[in-house]
Amino acid sequence: MDRMKDQYPVFLDEDNILSSEEIFRPMPPNRRGEFIAWSCAIVIGLVSGAVFWQSRHISSLAIFLLIFFFVSAVLISFGNWMESHTLITLSPKQVVYQSPVRKVTLELEDIDELWVSYAGRGWRVAIRGAGGFFTYRTAAHLGGRFDQVVSIGIEQGERLAGFIRSMAQLSSPVLESDAWMCRRWS
Repeated sequence: MDRMKDQYPVFLDEDNILSSEEIFRPMPPNRRGEFIAWSCAIVIGLVSGAVFWQSRHISSLAIFLLIFFFVSAVLISFGNWMESHTLITLSPKQVVYQSPVRKVTLELEDIDELWVSYAGRGWRVAIRGAGGFFTYRTAAHLGGRFDQVVSIGIEQGERLAGFIRSMAQLSSPVLESDAWMCRRWS
């Protein structure tokens, strides 16, 4: 809780009104993990195939590794595809969250609450209203080995949260448990 007091979402304090429709997208996913998983699956598959062709026997470890890397590659590819096809559209009347498997449309006057919690180097934002709810992460840049930087989250996600709070006429953020809550004025 003390850590949360130090992490105040300043971006929610600004009163901003959007005059036309704007689309917010996640930053492009890092494809390195996907490439490594597919490379490992292909190499293990080729080596296992060559060993089987020579000896007519394949070890259970090779089968396990092949399945593990193949499933990993498929799941990473699916996650990257989902992320690259997700968008949040904000207009003066509504906010629409759209991914390949889900679509949530919330009229601004029907949004009940918005809460943000600090999550590592960015914020997790959740919006709830009569038509459903959705969550997203604000932009965060994570440093890795060999000076690599991985970027995750919605570009300008803090600005988006500020727009939604203002345009839905929600209260200023109040700390409750481990999240900053903005609710509809009573």
